[in-house]
Amino acid sequence: MKLNTTEAPNLNQNSYPIRELDLKRFSLNQMEYLQLYWLVVRALRLCDQRSVQL
Repeated sequence: MKLNTTEAPNLNQNSYPIRELDLKRFSLNQMEYLQLYWLVVRALRLCDQRSVQL
């Protein structure tokens, strides 16, 4: 699937094509940063879900 940057994204889509990510291209510091980044993103999403439920 080729992505056309001029088209608006389809946010109603339930599934998206995935690609394999080669982790060997990242340094140890980059991997640590990415892990911390995704941990913070996950925590913020959980906080957002909880605030909606209250």
